[in-house]
Order: sequence, then structure tokens, then C-alpha cells
Amino acid sequence: MSAVADSPARPAGAAAARGGWIHFGVAAGVLLVAAVGFHVAKDQLKIHLVKAAVPWPEGTEVDEHRLVSFPATIGPYVLAGDGGPDGIAIMTHDQLKELGTLKHDLNWYYSATYRDTRARSADDPARFIQLDITYYTGLLDAAPHVPDICLRAAGFTPISSRSGEMAVAVPGADKPWDKFPVRRTVYALRAADGSKRRSAQYYVFSMNGGPTASRGKIRLELMLPWRKYCYFAKIQIATMRSQPSLDASDAVCKEFLQHALPAALKFLPSAEAVRTLEERDG
Repeated sequence: MSAVADSPARPAGAAAARGGWIHFGVAAGVLLVAAVGFHVAKDQLKIHLVKAAVPWPEGTEVDEHRLVSFPATIGPYVLAGDGGPDGIAIMTHDQLKELGTLKHDLNWYYSATYRDTRARSADDPARFIQLDITYYTGLLDAAPHVPDICLRAAGFTPISSRSGEMAVAVPGADKPWDKFPVRRTVYALRAADGSKRRSAQYYVFSMNGGPTASRGKIRLELMLPWRKYCYFAKIQIATMRSQPSLDASDAVCKEFLQHALPAALKFLPSAEAVRTLEERDG
């Protein structure tokens, strides 16, 4: 009789079970080594998937995620008496949740209407300007809200051919905030008399203390694995009434930014402050 015939038969199910356990053990071992290796590499290479929060500068006062220490007067502009108490807009809990403000305790917003005291009449279209500032930190892969997307969702029609970046100069501001890019988003709206008009909104981001008008750059910076501390803030303005032309709108908003930007930067951590945090943690 052959040697094969003389060997005791092994149950097929038992052999398969043993083979399954061997494969499981190998796979588990590979996963364990990979997990340990990832954590070692993460610590050694300073990889930070979840960004640490950047605290506010001294003098920043926030109540229920709303900045309450922003000045009521900035140059020739004062808080208006309409649109809310003393020109201040207060967002609801649902609005803050939708905007992602509630995702971290240090996130805040400021929304207010300012009046130009130099306006020659109540009908001056440049009389009222809306200012919105938002601050986000301690987040991972956040998507900044921008007019280019939000206006379309609200039923307005952005005009991409007239939208784009423009340079704004703020004399006396520290570099790089003495001259920086601002995104102008032009859109069409229907006036009370039925005619179609063009208006615009303007915004710039502070990404860890430096200016950018690019939403994509914000998302890219947040994904960089070697950055531990991250924040971004958006400063956005618009006239409450459409201007006679886009050139007139640009001029009004550029002048307002020359006064509003220095005030806003006092409540945003500087690039140096962020670098200090990074260096402190090695």
C-alpha cells in the first residue's frame, strides 16, 4: 500500500480552520506593526492630523461665540442703529451650527453694520457697509464659507467673468498686511424697480496670521501634516446698497478696509504668535 494510503486522513474542516487562523494571525500582526510604526513615525516626524487650537490675543472678549470687544467706531465709520441692537447682528444657535462655529469653544464671529458719518444724505448708497468676521481653530479639513458658493445657494447669480482678486493697500500696517489680495465676488440681483443690477462682496482670509484670498489655500494649509497649530479667519465686507458701478464699489470697500483691517487684526493671532506656539512644542 502506498505511503499516502497508509497516512491517516485529516478532516478537511479542521485543516481549513487552522489555515484561517494562521492567515488571521499574520494579518493581525501586520496591522499591529503598522499601527505601532505609524504612531512612532507620527511622533518622530511630527505629523499632526488633528490641528491644535490657537488661542485669542489679549483683549479678545467673546460671549456665546460672538466677539463683543470690537470697536463701535473705526475711523469715520460708526455702528449703525438699524439691523439689530446698535447695528450688531446676533446669530441663532442653528445658524452657528450650520456655519460650524459651534465645533470649537474658541471659534467666534462678528457681524455688524457701520455707517459712514461723511455721507451727504440718507440716500447715499455708500452710507452703510456690512462687516463680517469669522474665526475658526482646532478643526480638521474645514471648508471656509465664501460668497462664490453661498450666494449661488441663496439664489443669486455670481458673475465669474467680473470676479477675481484685487490688491488692497493699508498704509501703516505691518507687512504683509500693508498690501494684500482681496477676492471680489460680483453677482447679479434684481432691484426693487425690477431692473437687474450688479453688486459685489469682498473678502480676505488670515491663515495663521498671513493674508490670502484663496479658499483652496486654506484647505491645503489645514492638510499639511507637519503643522500642529492652525487657525483661519475671514474678513468680509459689502455695501448695503449696490453702487453706481463696480469701480465705485471697489473704492468704497477699499477705503473701509483701510480702517477695519487694523481693528480686526488686533483680535487675530499674528504669524509670530503661531510660530511661538510651534517652537514651544518643539
